[in-house]
Amino acid sequence: IFAKSNTRKYITPSVSPEEIDKYLSIVLKSFRVSAQHLGYYYIKDCVQLLSSDNKDDYTSIKDVYKIIATKYNKLTSSIEKSIRVCINKSYQKANDIYDSIFDSEKVSNLSFINFLVEKTKEISMVASTDE
Repeated sequence: IFAKSNTRKYITPSVSPEEIDKYLSIVLKSFRVSAQHLGYYYIKDCVQLLSSDNKDDYTSIKDVYKIIATKYNKLTSSIEKSIRVCINKSYQKANDIYDSIFDSEKVSNLSFINFLVEKTKEISMVASTDE
């Protein structure tokens, strides 16, 4: 279902945040990421922010963590750790999927989030060709 992600430039057509959210839910479920973990929601927020028109405002993933930390009234380190724990737990359940996509056994938060951002850009491209 997934192929290794290439770095490409995309024109970002208008796909609603709700559509991106639904798509992310499907993709995260395929990775066996549980909605019982706070990291699940933090991952979705990261992808939403990095898929938005304001994505150039974030020079690093830490900037994104700060915004999410403010939203949830948490520490930045708590956001980062929750995402890492969520990814690690899902890796234990779906390592075959991770291994088929990522080159490393240890998938970083940034690699996983970037993969999801690329996937949302792909659905954006499909949505724009359907119009």
